[in-house]
Amino acid sequence: MKAKYHIQQLPLVKIVDDEGNLIEYWSGFRPNKINQYAK
Repeated sequence: MKAKYHIQQLPLVKIVDDEGNLIEYWSGFRPNKINQYAK
């Protein structure tokens, strides 16, 4: 997974739309990003 997404830490979070298209992804604990999409 690290090589595929070029990340250095877990967790890996992927945001996809209803059709399964990738909108955004990030790694690490990012409460600000989680809150942005939780609304």
